[in-house]
Amino acid sequence: MTEKMRRKERYEILFEEVNSKMDLVLEGYREFGGKFEEAKREREEIRDDLTHKIEFVATGLNKKIEDTEKRLGQRIDRVGNKQDDHERRIEVVEKKLSI
Repeated sequence: MTEKMRRKERYEILFEEVNSKMDLVLEGYREFGGKFEEAKREREEIRDDLTHKIEFVATGLNKKIEDTEKRLGQRIDRVGNKQDDHERRIEVVEKKLSI
């Protein structure tokens, strides 16, 4: 075998090794890309889940606030009615005392 052929053979072996390593690198990049996409999907699912939970809690809180406002309004009305009743009684008593 001549020197030129041996050199060519060595270069071919080196190129095969380089190609093999490049294939491994490209495969690694593809795997990383897949993992990044999977992580992105997982984050989106978590965000959507949390959004739904927050909306559910907010709806419940809004209902409780509305119920509390309604009860408070009813109690205020009862206090106002009692006040009106007391004022009428006081007027009756004042009339009786002034006669």
